[in-house]
Amino acid sequence: MTSAESTNYAKRYLQKAALRELIAIRGDVEYGTALVTLARAEPLVRRAQTLVAMATQIVHPGH
Repeated sequence: MTSAESTNYAKRYLQKAALRELIAIRGDVEYGTALVTLARAEPLVRRAQTLVAMATQIVHPGH
């Protein structure tokens, strides 16, 4: 595996982990089963924005 392939694999792994975490907390946010503090919400929002940006790059390369 080349260095670029290794880097891409690591990025995909981290992206999947972040997406799983967002999905896991989604129920708490949507249904109010747990309060999400601002300190907890800020990194989740940043991660969600990153995932949206990555998805946009995949769907529309060059944007």
